[in-house]
Amino acid sequence: MNNSVLYIKGCVKNGFGAVGCIICDAWGRVVRKESLFIGESEPSRVDFTALLSGLECVAEAGYSSVKIMTDNEGLVRAMTRPSKMISPDIASLINDIREVAEGISFEFMYVHPSRNRDAEALAVSALEAGIKEFREQQENEERKRAEFKAKAEAERLAKRKADNKTDSSRLAAVAAFRRAMLFDDIAAPRTERKKKISSSSKNDDLIAEEREERQISAGGVVYKKEGGKILVCLISKKNGRIWALPKGRVLPGEDLQDTARREIAEETGHLTHVSDILDEISYYFYVKEESVLYHKTVYFFLLPLLQEDFCQPDGEADSIVWMPPGDAYKKLTYINEKEVMKKAQKIFSLLR
Repeated sequence: MNNSVLYIKGCVKNGFGAVGCIICDAWGRVVRKESLFIGESEPSRVDFTALLSGLECVAEAGYSSVKIMTDNEGLVRAMTRPSKMISPDIASLINDIREVAEGISFEFMYVHPSRNRDAEALAVSALEAGIKEFREQQENEERKRAEFKAKAEAERLAKRKADNKTDSSRLAAVAAFRRAMLFDDIAAPRTERKKKISSSSKNDDLIAEEREERQISAGGVVYKKEGGKILVCLISKKNGRIWALPKGRVLPGEDLQDTARREIAEETGHLTHVSDILDEISYYFYVKEESVLYHKTVYFFLLPLLQEDFCQPDGEADSIVWMPPGDAYKKLTYINEKEVMKKAQKIFSLLR
């Protein structure tokens, strides 16, 4: 005799689901017990998932006929009387169930919940164990991220301390840079250049007509998960000659994180939120037309995507592209932004 009986039950707690199933032979002897934690799930789906799991076990055991015991009247109706009112998710599960059950004769019997307590106990046990493991994994990831952030902060403070020790060297380098820019200005008439040179103080390397200004910007590494993989967002400018991370200048009264979110939304159209600080970089650039040497500091954050194409980009970027972090590292034009991407990749390795 190749008949069997299948008891199925699913349960949900705090948005997580688990299923339990018990297979008996024709004489009522338990042949197999199965339970499975299925992670995030809707209550409407768990009993269908339990049925799918149970039928897979029935097929593996080689039974050609099965009587399915369930206390879910909705599942019985959905399986015996197809309706257009069924949601696409449930319809997809039903198709999977019918594929697994191909070649197996089955019928449903509604039973009182009291007769399904053993299957329910299996599901509850799997659910509690699954939630515990999930929480432990979350805590472990949070601990690793906290350790990484603490290490990054210590490195940043050490770097700032070292930078403070080199202020005198930096000032000498700035003066040398200004002189180089002056002497390299071949478009200026020789007499004008001589006039500029003579007007500078013999005791001061700084040129009188020039000034130094400070700029502060913020931006970061925007990322999303797609198909189990992490993708990051880059922008290109100047007809693809420059690939960079989205960023922009801080407005008066605006904090750094707000600047990063706003600039990213304006340049890419994506809505994000800040989860970590990645790096702080500083560099100088000279604007000859203004005779200004700018000291720019950029703060980079890690920003998970909340909503793609949240708004219309401002058109400052030629293109906005999602790509794997490794490809983004190779694509980035500036070395300091490559280092920022390296730090983001370390965090991504903890998220997988």
